[in-house]
Amino acid sequence: MLHNNPYFNVYSKLFIPAKLDKYCAILLVVLIIAGFTLNSSVLAQNYAKPRDYSVCFTPGENCERLLISHIQHEKQQILVQAYTFTSKPIARALIAAKKRGVNILVIADKSNVGRRYSVLKKLQAVHIPVYIDYRPAIAHNKIFIFNDSELETGSYNFSWAATHRNAENMLFIRNRALVKRYQHYFYHRLSLCVPLARYTKSVAMHLSRKYSDET
Repeated sequence: MLHNNPYFNVYSKLFIPAKLDKYCAILLVVLIIAGFTLNSSVLAQNYAKPRDYSVCFTPGENCERLLISHIQHEKQQILVQAYTFTSKPIARALIAAKKRGVNILVIADKSNVGRRYSVLKKLQAVHIPVYIDYRPAIAHNKIFIFNDSELETGSYNFSWAATHRNAENMLFIRNRALVKRYQHYFYHRLSLCVPLARYTKSVAMHLSRKYSDET
């Protein structure tokens, strides 16, 4: 029995008052063990399990290829928020996803409009809805949301330089509660955007008026 265990006897002499009988002593030890187990469980919940996330870093790893792999495996919906979007391979992956029936929405910073290597018009040409988040100074988000199950974020811009020149990080998270918050943020930003075609026309009209005023 537990009270005949020499280790338990030493423990009880050190920590358990003499007036307590052996049953109270056993109960006390059980409570101590239970408290330790509970604390360990709570502590473990504060850390994400390795299978709930994955990371990629440049230079040294091909984050672009990893992102494209996620795009290729998605079957339902992809939401994109981009600061810089000039990567042709990522654009081609999105176009292929669109053709196989994946619902895709893209929000981009206004700096992409008129940028030499911007892929926004290529996406628009295959009827992928593209919106410009023009209200803030910069829309600095770099996010992919894959349906309701996973998201990608980090410093990584969707560009050739991010893979081949820069030091960047890319983080994939599989957490439905967190994905839901990012979806809420996406649709909030979307409500403040204008379609690419409308923004392009408004900028052209503004420049035209400015040129007329100057002349």
